[in-house]
Amino acid sequence: MSKLITTSTQATLPIQLSILEDAPKFDPNDKAIPATKFLVKPIGMIIVCALLATAVCLVGYATYERRKYRMQYKRRVRRMRLLR
Repeated sequence: MSKLITTSTQATLPIQLSILEDAPKFDPNDKAIPATKFLVKPIGMIIVCALLATAVCLVGYATYERRKYRMQYKRRVRRMRLLR
């Protein structure tokens, strides 16, 4: 079934009613915000976040150990100066 739609500047075009009926309806009261839900599981993002968390933990641990060694070295140098 088709219906003719006329405009002032174009010729008459047949449009199928089934296409118009199947089109999504706009609801102004709908509170959904576009692009706020994942349609596909973000596997890549999960992997990158896991690698980033691991890297941050390793760098933090290395910094902690360096700081500990620096304090130990300062105490040792201070003791050596007192013994001389």
